[in-house]
Amino acid sequence: MIKTLNHGWRLAAIMNKTPRLRIWNRVRRTINGLWGLNRIVTTNSDIKMRDVMRTTCPKSEYLEISSEILAFAKELLSPDEIEEAEIISINLSRPSTRLNAQRILKKMIGNQPKRPIYYASKEVTYLPRWTRYIIENMGHYIDLLVKCVAAEKLSNLSYHKHSLASNVEKLKKGLPNDLYLELKKYDNLVYREAKHNFNVKNRSHLFTGKEAVFIIFITLKIKDQLISISDDAKKFSEEQHPYYPY
Repeated sequence: MIKTLNHGWRLAAIMNKTPRLRIWNRVRRTINGLWGLNRIVTTNSDIKMRDVMRTTCPKSEYLEISSEILAFAKELLSPDEIEEAEIISINLSRPSTRLNAQRILKKMIGNQPKRPIYYASKEVTYLPRWTRYIIENMGHYIDLLVKCVAAEKLSNLSYHKHSLASNVEKLKKGLPNDLYLELKKYDNLVYREAKHNFNVKNRSHLFTGKEAVFIIFITLKIKDQLISISDDAKKFSEEQHPYYPY
């Protein structure tokens, strides 16, 4: 009975792929549950679509870095931090040292707040081959911290709904000038690019593995500045904020 039903639904899925295939998967899981078939029914086609669609960054690009990102890093980071970022980037490019470099980055990023840091930490596993999603999630973190700063300093929770660029402009008079300029540059050079720019020009990827490492360092430096001027941002980073909606 099960074989016949399986065969029929497979034919239907072939004739009209997506909707019927989803229905077939539901029926198959239901039948397996009713008959007590506790076996794995996934196939290679069940791998996450996002991972299947990703294009691996070529090794030749692992250690490239744009002059703009490097200059931004030098504005924010100490010589020792620049050197550490360089070493981690090199170790990420080598299979024999990659795992330890990933562990170092995960420890740096931490695990709070769960969203989006949980997702950023997971994406470290894919460095240096895939880079956009970790950079986007690090940008989400800065975006959410700035929302907290804006809501606190401007006494209006509606700023939780505004974009990073909008909140930075609203906070212009309430932020140290250096931090204001850093956030503007971060939004233009990093966050907005990761979210919206899919024109990779002469590269396979918009960001390289080395750029991802440097952006992690930059993000954490800006995060430290934000939590130093806002109790709400600090509480949010520790998942203690009363309006933590994420």
